[in-house]
Amino acid sequence: ALRAALAGHLATLQANPAAYGTLALSDVFELREECLRECGFADVYALDKARENDAALAALPAVLARLDALAPLPRLEAAVAGVLAANIFDWGAAACVEAMAGGSLLEVHAAACARAAARPWRVDTFDALATRWASALSSGLPPFRRTIMFVDNAGADAVLGVLPLARELLRAGGDVTATVGTAAVRALAARSAGGGG
Repeated sequence: ALRAALAGHLATLQANPAAYGTLALSDVFELREECLRECGFADVYALDKARENDAALAALPAVLARLDALAPLPRLEAAVAGVLAANIFDWGAAACVEAMAGGSLLEVHAAACARAAARPWRVDTFDALATRWASALSSGLPPFRRTIMFVDNAGADAVLGVLPLARELLRAGGDVTATVGTAAVRALAARSAGGGG
């Protein structure tokens, strides 16, 4: 059934490339995910995500301790760089396996953070963020009253990248909503809150 569903969509696209509108690669991946769900495969990567979540949760206290040793503005910069660095775990299996061959998840994350700390970043508006952050905190206000963070997946990128930045936003007095679309991340949140798996 899955093969037939995917083949049908691919045949449609081959006959009429604009059949589903203008598609990006992410749209094709989502089409594949829809076919998998329709055929009863809720998340074919659930076990891999659970293992990565567990490893990332084990490393999280060390990441937070490293951030906590910094003053507020350098801590914010390190948390933002941490989001960029954690994307190494979203590069794909081959890149992750190669990176992990050289050390533990925590070591790979620390090395990626060191590389990501070098500025300027491709899109670098951190100085404006730091100015707003310092000004708001000195006046006793949160830099942002409400922040919505769109988390694309479970795993080390969410746990070691997004969660520390969300923690900084919360620490500064704002409200944070992390919005996700997968059961694996909801399971991670339950496990993090002590609710099991």
